[in-house]
Order: sequence, then structure tokens, then C-alpha cells
Amino acid sequence: MYDAPLISPENKDSSADTLASLPKVALAAKVAAGHSVSDAVKTVLDKLQADNVIYAELRLSPNDFVDAHDASTSEALLSDVIAQATSALPSHDVDARIILSADTQAANVAEIADAAIAHDEVAGFALVGDNVVAHAGVLAKLQDNFVPFVIDGGFDDIEAGVKAGATRISAGVDIIDDFSATVEGISPGKLTS
Repeated sequence: MYDAPLISPENKDSSADTLASLPKVALAAKVAAGHSVSDAVKTVLDKLQADNVIYAELRLSPNDFVDAHDASTSEALLSDVIAQATSALPSHDVDARIILSADTQAANVAEIADAAIAHDEVAGFALVGDNVVAHAGVLAKLQDNFVPFVIDGGFDDIEAGVKAGATRISAGVDIIDDFSATVEGISPGKLTS
């Protein structure tokens, strides 16, 4: 039925060292809470640089850097978080971009999205979690302002994100339920088509 591809034996066996030396791209490197935003960004960039990453999108949740007793995320605080994060970028060889991230359950999703719109240093926005449809207005505002956004959630969230204009789906493992594969080929479902 199908011709077997011609695969050279020398291409089948690559050593771990060869693979480790190849340049890499990281599209969802999480910036974990640390003492300061700039220190946390530098820590992530150090790890990525050691792993030979040449391009990275750093997911930064401003809520991780807010004092738990003061859940205020004023525009000034968000601007400060962004300024600290971007000040740490030039100190590494990794070409990195900041993607502001918010959990769908957070009370300040709209404020974080507004910060992504207002700051040219921010390359995009990521909405993580269930019930994406509850933030349709925020996603529409991002799209109206040409800010790319990522959806990270279950199947219904992926569908809502695609309808809202998401530029990327992250960890969309549930999408496999929308298509079928047989000997004859792949049959996409409504969403995957």
C-alpha cells in the first residue's frame, strides 16, 4: 500500500550528547516566584541557556510576585513586575520574550490582560485553567488590540479559545477526542477541522 521510506541507519542512532547540543526553543518556560522578579527571570534564563535554548517565551504570572496579604495588582505594581522582568532579559544569550499569564480563577485577569496590552515589552498573554468562556470579553479586548494569546485548558476551553481567536493552544491533550485515526487516514472532528 505504502512505499517504505528510505531511512539511513546512521540517522537512526543519535547520541544523547548530540541531541543535547542541538539548539532548542521553549514556548512555555514558567517563571517561578522568587525573591524578586528579575532574579526569578535570571534563574529561568540560566537554566535555559545551560540547556542550549536559543529562543524562549517566559510565562510570568504577576500574581506569583504579589504579597499574599496584599492581593492588590495596581497598574503601578504590574508595570514594576514587567520592568523588572524585561530588565533581566538582555543579560543572557537566550532570545526571550515575556508572556503575562493569569489563571482563569484569578480575580484580576482583566488587569493582567490590560497590562499585556499597555506594555510593548510584553509579547502576549496566556490564560490558564478551566472556564475560559467566562473571560470572553478579556479575550476579545486582547484580539482587538492585536495581542496574541494562548489558551491552556480542557476541550471546552480550547473550543472557546479558538472561537475567541487564540493564536496558540498549550497542552491541548483533550483535542485528541475530536478526531479519529484509522488505516484509511485521519478524520478530523468539528473543532480540529
